[in-house]
Amino acid sequence: MNEGVVSDFSNRPFLRHVAWLVTALFVVSPPLHAWQSETAVIGKLIAAGDRTPIEGMLVEIIALRISARSDGDGAFRLVGVSPGTWVLTIQRIGFGQHSQTITVPATPSPFDLGTMTFTASPTQLADVVVEARQRSLRLESAGFYDRQKRGSGSFADRAEFYARHRPSYPEEMFVFLRTEVQLEATHVIVDLGSGTGILSEPFLRRGHTVYGVEPNGEMRAAAETALESRDRFQSVNGTAEAAGLEGQQED
Repeated sequence: MNEGVVSDFSNRPFLRHVAWLVTALFVVSPPLHAWQSETAVIGKLIAAGDRTPIEGMLVEIIALRISARSDGDGAFRLVGVSPGTWVLTIQRIGFGQHSQTITVPATPSPFDLGTMTFTASPTQLADVVVEARQRSLRLESAGFYDRQKRGSGSFADRAEFYARHRPSYPEEMFVFLRTEVQLEATHVIVDLGSGTGILSEPFLRRGHTVYGVEPNGEMRAAAETALESRDRFQSVNGTAEAAGLEGQQED
């Protein structure tokens, strides 16, 4: 009787195929906890007062390098968030930057933060101060100012003066690039005429790979010394017309 059942089963190709499929699913399917290792974080952003959706806000968990932007309905969705406690950062020009701590549970279902309200706040740029300084007698006696006026001679050799007195770039510029131009940390930056690395450094601090292209040897050496601990910085001896980056991919 049993032998007849086995023989009858083996003579049915369709049943053999179903049995093989069930066995394969059992073997290759990951355990349940593997599907629960990551989840999605969702929410909605609206403006205070008229409660209209805010589109284009940058929502990110910097520690995980995960980000998203709110859509026309103000909704956002961060995918691939590991369970745990994280700092959520939300920002956009005109609404400022806001951070809050969230605890994401180990669940396959989306973790809904609900509706969050933001008040419009015009961006206040820092004041620009122009200072007049007395000439250094030491530099004047060495002919430094004459060479500076001519734009020739050994003026560019004093990279330390450039690095010390050249002002850095305002934080608002980088906020604008991230929120309005949608510049992400994965984008590769080429800093043409990088000098001593004053512009390269804040991009490196934000996770970018930066190629610093600089023709002047002393300027380039100063940047290499200042940024030697930054493994994403590549110093290049070149000019804007001949940057030497053929075959490289940059944004």
